[in-house]
Formats: sequence, C-alpha cells, structure tokens
Amino acid sequence: MSKQPTLYPLTSSQNLMYYSQKFSTKKSITNICAMVHFDAEIDLNLMLQAISLGLHRNRSASIRMRKEDKTIKQYFSDQPPEAVIVMDYSDSTQEALDADIAKWSSAEFPNNSLDVQLYKCRLIKKPNGFYAVYFCVSHLAFDAYSLMMNATEILHIYEKLLLGHPIPLSKSDPLPSYKTEWEYFKSPVYQADKDFWRNEIFATEPLFTSVNGDAVTPPVKGKRYGKTADILRIAGNHQNYTLKAEIVNKVNDMAKSLRISPQCFYLLAARSYLSKVNSNADDVTISNTIARRATLAEKNAGGTRVQSVLFRMNFSNSLTAQDALLEINALQKKYYSHANLPTFDISAIFREKFSSPAGFGYNSMYLTYQPYFVASNQTLPVHLTTHSNGSSNMPLYLTVMALDDSGDLNFNFDYPVKVTRPEVPKAVFDHMVKVFNAIAENINIPISELNQL
Repeated sequence: MSKQPTLYPLTSSQNLMYYSQKFSTKKSITNICAMVHFDAEIDLNLMLQAISLGLHRNRSASIRMRKEDKTIKQYFSDQPPEAVIVMDYSDSTQEALDADIAKWSSAEFPNNSLDVQLYKCRLIKKPNGFYAVYFCVSHLAFDAYSLMMNATEILHIYEKLLLGHPIPLSKSDPLPSYKTEWEYFKSPVYQADKDFWRNEIFATEPLFTSVNGDAVTPPVKGKRYGKTADILRIAGNHQNYTLKAEIVNKVNDMAKSLRISPQCFYLLAARSYLSKVNSNADDVTISNTIARRATLAEKNAGGTRVQSVLFRMNFSNSLTAQDALLEINALQKKYYSHANLPTFDISAIFREKFSSPAGFGYNSMYLTYQPYFVASNQTLPVHLTTHSNGSSNMPLYLTVMALDDSGDLNFNFDYPVKVTRPEVPKAVFDHMVKVFNAIAENINIPISELNQL
C-alpha cells in the first residue's frame, strides 16, 4: 500500500495561478514555455543525464496538485520524473518545428493539472543540427526565475559530467519559503501590509489608463476604473523587440550614477506611454511583477514566488526625468517592503473602497524586469527563446529579459488579440526607446516633453 503524501495549502502566488487557470477558457494560460539552445556540439548521453538529474533533484519538479474536500492542495511526489523526450527535426524545417512548439505550448496539462507532473521536457535536434531543450512548465510549480535557475543547474551538471567532476548537492527546495509565507498570514505584518495598501496607496481612487488610449477604450462611464482582466476573450499573441546593448548600457550607467535600480527607467518609460495616450494623465498605475527572491535562500528555493505589486505613479508631468526617477525609486522601496500582500487582498480593498467589480481596476499594463540569464560558458554557449502559450487575460504583459549574453534585452509583449490593438506593443516599445535616448541626452527633460516623443 503506497504511503499517502503530506498535503499542504497553496501559497498566495499559487492561488493566483490556480484561479486564473480555473476561470479561463484556455487552461494553458498558466504555461511558461522556453527553449535553451546549445550553440555548440553536445554529448547527447551526458546532456540527457544532466537534464534528468537536474529535474529529479529539483523539488519544485515533484510538486503535484490534489483536490481534497473541494479544496486544491499540493504535495511532493516521490514518483520518478517522466523520461525526457528526444526528438529529431534534422530532416525537417524550422517552420515545422515552430508549428509543433506552438502546439506543445498551448496544450493544457491533463486531468485539470491534478495528480500529474507539472512540466514537459523535450531534447530536440533542430534542423540546423544543433540541440535545444524545450521546457513547458506550469506556473503552479515554477515561475520564470526558478525555471531559469533549474536550466542553469542542468548546464552546471552537464559541465561537471563532461569534466568527470563531482556534482554538488542541490539546494532547491521551495517548502521552507512556503512555510514562511503561511506563517505570514498569522502575523501582525499581514495586517500592517493591508493597512498600507488601503490607507496610503489607495487613500484616493486611482485612474485607469488604457494601453489602447482613452480615445479607444475610456474608463467605464462615470467611473475611474476600467477593464483589467478578461477570462473569456483570452486568445493571445505575442510580439518580441530587441533593446540593443548600447541603449541598455546607457540606462545602466545612468541608474548607477543616480544609485537607483535600472528598473526605475523602464517603469518611467512605460508610465510616459500610458500618460501620453490617456490625455497626459498624471496618475498612472502599472502592475509590476516581482520575483520576491531577496535572500540567497529564496533565490535557491525554486517553486513559484512571483507576485504583482500595483505601482501607482501619481505625480505631475512637470517633474524632470531625474526627479521622477528618484520618486519612482522611493516608491519602489516602499512598495516592495509591502509586496507580500496577495492580489486577492488588494482586489478586496478595491471593492471595499471604490465598489469596483471583479475584472475591473486601474492597471492595464504588467511589467516584469528580469535581466538575469542562464549561465553559459565557452565550452557550451547558449541562448534562449520564449514561446507563447496562446492565451492572455491581461491587456498587455511586458517581460524585459536577457535571451543571450550579448547585452541586449528582449521586450516580450503578450496580449489578448480581441482586447488590445495589434499595433500597441510596437508603439510602446518605440516610445520607451525614445524615452531612454532622450533622458540620456538630458536627464532634466520634463516628463511632459517625454510624452510628446
């Protein structure tokens, strides 16, 4: 008789992903799909060993969901991982491979994601003869950070196997950080965080600023809120644009001189676009997704810890770019110190204070800034590609990330095709580039002038 596993509650991040999946028409909405491309020859057998070891010893990969008494809980399975699928496209075309990747990425996990492995992994020989490893993981078990950390560990194991060196023990285990989060809800800090968002951030009602512009999709008549999520019209598309290393370096150098995070520049540039297309609004709120991995233990934990922080930038467009950046930096420090409050609690504050219905709020754009990259080496250089899961229930989700070690940053835009105009992602990217260049020329340029670019 098999031993019954210990069941644990979901974390706030997992609950957010579970309900997004439950109420969306396309269950693939919580898929995260990426490929690590090997830009040199590999030892196929050693790479298969490295992938299998990397997944087997990563406790996040053993997370399973189970429904008990109408409640979804999680457990850590002791079942070995499914074998890595090896596929040969060397006699095929890149178009055929891309078409299959799109199918895999938009496929939902079986059995409503209950009692099944929450990732798929394929080792693929591409039409150009090189190999790549494809991952499709459920956001219930992984976030982008933990997936990249696991990919890095696989490459590290491969290098050790290749050199015949011992493989260090894995440090990846999300359970300790999950237990800390469950204790958080019993602590005075939880109530303090709720008071912070209710009384300071939402002392006054924010203004909804649409990515389509207020001439196209104005706020609900007579209200300041607008449509922020749609669980029915979620067929999604994505677009990618490259911010060249020259501009990235300019931003990083300016951030260093001001002693602020480079992310402040990306927030300001996104704010400028939303302000511009919404009658030069002073009050702009963006949902800023953060990994919540401040400590080394959290970085090594694995699992999914991502949380969205409503980032309200309510200040005059007469401010200079430098003053606005310093203001955003101060907001960032304040907001992030209260970033553990679940999205559901923030939604409850909306309903309590402003009577906004479900699916409505004040942010139309989501921004994730994650410039980290899978560590490669001279023996095995790599680059990444990300792949759409075919769905999106948010108006515009922008992920800024590194796909290789060139210094470039990729701007990946995901959006629902029946909600957001297809020209919007390119318009946002072009405007943000103009903002970066303008600030590099004159850091005291007023925001009102940035809005005119």
